[in-house]
Amino acid sequence: MITTGFYQSLARLHMGDQTARITTIGFGTSAAAETEADDVLTDAFTKPIDSIEALERCLRFHWSLARHEAVGLAIQEIGLFTADGVLCVRQVRTHPIHKAEDMELGDCFDIQL
Repeated sequence: MITTGFYQSLARLHMGDQTARITTIGFGTSAAAETEADDVLTDAFTKPIDSIEALERCLRFHWSLARHEAVGLAIQEIGLFTADGVLCVRQVRTHPIHKAEDMELGDCFDIQL
């Protein structure tokens, strides 16, 4: 779900504030329902996004988790953050991913425009 922070960051970015760019992905443990007011992930592990693609009517954020990252975390929520830490998008998974040290994960996160 797109949060209020996304709209505020979009306005800041339009005014030239480069800290409003989405640069970070986060993984958390909460299964609470998504709301526009969301502004944090629970027990968050964050890291820079690997790459960003601008597609027709879509921004695609590629991410990966290496074997040594977020070990032991029961990943239930995923979010995108700006460079200055504003949560812009939050998605809750139906079932957690229990990140083990022998696992590498990777995917993409799309924002439809």
